[in-house]
Amino acid sequence: MSLVEIGLCAGLVTFVICLIGRQTSLALAGLVFTLVCIGVNVVLLWPMVQRGEWWIVHCNIDPWPIITTYIGLALAGAMFLAIGLLVSSLVTSQMIAAIVSLFIGLLFIGGMWSPELDTSELPYKLVFFFSVPMHFERHFARGLIDTRHLVLYGSVALFGLFLTVRSLESRRWR
Repeated sequence: MSLVEIGLCAGLVTFVICLIGRQTSLALAGLVFTLVCIGVNVVLLWPMVQRGEWWIVHCNIDPWPIITTYIGLALAGAMFLAIGLLVSSLVTSQMIAAIVSLFIGLLFIGGMWSPELDTSELPYKLVFFFSVPMHFERHFARGLIDTRHLVLYGSVALFGLFLTVRSLESRRWR
């Protein structure tokens, strides 16, 4: 993970946390930092996307698996962060919040340890729909974007952030 990606994640987390806490100046700083990191990533990746080859090293590497893996990683990370924020807003102890968030996150990762199932059966389809590593193994790493995965990650992230805001607002009125 490069420093630009770490900065991108830190800026997004800062933006979301400060936006939830209604600290607009810090939220704007986090948003500007995030946009700068996105701009650096776009500048560095644009020649690869435009010509379909690496910028400095000329080799025949397909760029789409890399790009789709970045997209999947960002969305899966947003989903796990939203789950962690929701649990943290509901529980008073940080240790309990970490353990519960880890357990919920393992539910999304646990599909890798499922027994061999017939791919046409309903249990396999449910395990595949919720298993993040299977999404990366079968689609993102091959350069494919399946909208079912995007809907899962986006809806869980938005719903988690929505419930986090509602939880913090209800705490304010107590």
